[in-house]
Amino acid sequence: MSTTTQIKKIEAKTLAILKDFQRATVKRIDYLYRKGQKRVLVADEVGLGKTLIARGVIAKMALLRYEEGDDLFKVVYVCSNQNIARQNIRKLILSKEITSADDIAETRLSMQHLRVVEQEIAAKEKEQYIELIPLTPQTSFRVSQGAGSMDERALMYSVLSWLPELNDNHELLDKLNFTLQREVKDESWVWRIFGGNNAFDKRIQHCNEKTKGIYPWNVLKEVKASPVFTEMMDFLNFRPYVSSKVPGDFELICKLRRLFAEISVSYLNPDLVIMDEFQRFRFLIENQDMDSKLLTEKFLTNKSDNIQDLVRVLLLSATPYKLYSTPEEIQDSGEDSHYSEFISLMKFLLESETAFTDFKTVWSDYSHSLRELSTEDISVLSMKKNKAQDVMYTCMCRTERNSVMDNGDYIDDVTKKDPLSIAEGDILSYLDVQRILEDTGLQISLPVDYVKSCPYIFSFMQNYEAKKK
Repeated sequence: MSTTTQIKKIEAKTLAILKDFQRATVKRIDYLYRKGQKRVLVADEVGLGKTLIARGVIAKMALLRYEEGDDLFKVVYVCSNQNIARQNIRKLILSKEITSADDIAETRLSMQHLRVVEQEIAAKEKEQYIELIPLTPQTSFRVSQGAGSMDERALMYSVLSWLPELNDNHELLDKLNFTLQREVKDESWVWRIFGGNNAFDKRIQHCNEKTKGIYPWNVLKEVKASPVFTEMMDFLNFRPYVSSKVPGDFELICKLRRLFAEISVSYLNPDLVIMDEFQRFRFLIENQDMDSKLLTEKFLTNKSDNIQDLVRVLLLSATPYKLYSTPEEIQDSGEDSHYSEFISLMKFLLESETAFTDFKTVWSDYSHSLRELSTEDISVLSMKKNKAQDVMYTCMCRTERNSVMDNGDYIDDVTKKDPLSIAEGDILSYLDVQRILEDTGLQISLPVDYVKSCPYIFSFMQNYEAKKK
């Protein structure tokens, strides 16, 4: 069976198990990508299967990339932690026959240079077309905020030990070992590098043989071209030969982590990046964090005008930005944060400065008319609202539950027709809480709006001053 036939067969099978509204979303995203839109948001309500939609998009994009001449379709799945990755990565595998799924345990960006080579070797041997690679952003893109995991440092040591400058000088190599090992016990450290079949030394040697000597020398070439290499050699030459931490160890580790992360980004070269619940790591799209800005831009931006370097991005989130800001929040921060989050999201999705400027003009015009609303302006307002909506529709998809009611996937409580009522106990509870506040001597009144929202007031007031006192 040819690769095209195989991909089309898997695509049809994948779409067949989706519900009609999910299929419609997948087809819309495929249409947008084919029309040149590179970044799309799926903002379906909670519980409507955004992960399954992402699976459908992978099937569609696998076919598109094959049509565009790509011989290996790379999908990077970014989520907030390994538990979520472990839960969802299985749902994204279309078929084990053509999909190679990465190790969930190795989601650090600085380690991907090895994983990418291993997957490419495996994909070639098994004739697999799709690579699925999970990443966790907090530990991958913020590389100067910690010393990383034991595995990160062990892999860095294993690769750097191939350098003749270190391999021929056991004293310098031992110093590097002491620096990177930190508090890890000797047996765990040695086992991870030289021990079982999954030890880094064996994995690097295997890749070296399979690539006919290309790896890890291609990585080391980039290491030696970096100023970090000179800094590392100077540091090791003057580092006291003692098996303990010394000033400068942490700074060197951070620089090496960043260097290997930068190298890994160029090796990842993704075709599709899926960012699941991205509001938990907004710094990736807002570029406010200088530590991650260069890595993120390199990761999410097209490398050239060549179709082979095209990076498409799929954002998943039911709550892509705050729906509103309270007066207190605006007063404390000095800005309307929900509006700024919305605008920064649109800037990321539209990507083009011209398109974003045009959208801001359309949105400002609509917002102004909304504030100045009068009876005779309804038709004009509706026209401006549709114009803003049309722009958003070029990069966003959203399904709400009331639009899928005919398929039974919703909660129907037609038997509940009685209005909510206030019981005597509700009033007594309110009075009791107010009495407690008075008995403590606090000059605080119980917030009535909060009482309207939930019972058992003190159970839900974690961050309120009244609860703390």
